[in-house]
Amino acid sequence: MINNMRGFDGEKEVVEKFAEALGVPVIEHIPRSDLIQRAEFDGKTVIEAFPDSNQASIYKKLAEKILTQSDTYAPRILGMKEIKEIMRLCMAKTA
Repeated sequence: MINNMRGFDGEKEVVEKFAEALGVPVIEHIPRSDLIQRAEFDGKTVIEAFPDSNQASIYKKLAEKILTQSDTYAPRILGMKEIKEIMRLCMAKTA
């Protein structure tokens, strides 16, 4: 699982708990960045527009992880009740 972060409190914990419930790993937490919109405005990827940025480094690291990943996973199906319980537990910790 890849967490394309929105930036809310406790987000990493929620995503980690959700992935654990699904039986899959989180391979990367990608932080929110204004570089994404700036690159898109110019019709480029972050790596093309800002090759030396921290955000580009994160994407390069993610690509390497994907290319070298040999394990396969079949996510477990969760019902809404399970999803809501994960959210409730995680949100209670950040409140």
